[in-house]
Amino acid sequence: MKKHLSVLALYAGNTFLRLLALMIAMGALETALFALHWNRWEFVDGNMPAVENLLVGLPLVSAMTLLALLFLICLDDGKTTAAPYTLRRLRIPEEAAILWRAVYNGICLLLLWAVQTAVALGLCSWYARAIGPEYSSSLTVFLAFYRVPFLHNLLPLGCWLRYLRNIVLLLALGFCAAVRTYKLRRGSQYGWGIIVFLWGVTYTSFRVESLMDIVSIIAALIAVIVDADYFIKGWTGWRGGLDETD
Repeated sequence: MKKHLSVLALYAGNTFLRLLALMIAMGALETALFALHWNRWEFVDGNMPAVENLLVGLPLVSAMTLLALLFLICLDDGKTTAAPYTLRRLRIPEEAAILWRAVYNGICLLLLWAVQTAVALGLCSWYARAIGPEYSSSLTVFLAFYRVPFLHNLLPLGCWLRYLRNIVLLLALGFCAAVRTYKLRRGSQYGWGIIVFLWGVTYTSFRVESLMDIVSIIAALIAVIVDADYFIKGWTGWRGGLDETD
């Protein structure tokens, strides 16, 4: 078990600080955008902005952060699973390393989801305090997460299907990002295709209402099945050996 945990620690050592810096930058940029929209609003005759007016640009920042995170967790190919000597030194199969990489990717994506939700909650709480008790109540933040699509997609509250969609997308992105290295080492030219496809599905589903939930789940499962088929065939030897270059 220690050898397997060493692989997980190797992934974390290569990327975690950069991923943490990326999330901090996302929070800072979103807070700055929110403050900019607030300062630009003209408060005339009690004209208070709706919270969605202050969130303009935040969904795009969140989507670009997700794309950057996916790039970073795929960036260290030469230092980890793409380097055969590393696996030989750790004495675990490459396939086991890929599965641990999928676990690590999932943790990173879950952390991003948590950080983005926390930032959104903080900004909405700021909004509720800033407009004062004359225009807000104890339900202001709660209602914002029901009314605004971006917020409701982050924290679906009572919508269990949307929670399921988010979890499926998270697991699919984590697994397919891990298998990308496995595919490239076997000569595949489509390492980024499924990842970009899943990112597009995630971005689109976070901008629309529940009609997209089932479509997103199906699309994510199809992507996982395609990559899992490739992975299993490689593991069982059906697809041939590595495309060694070192």
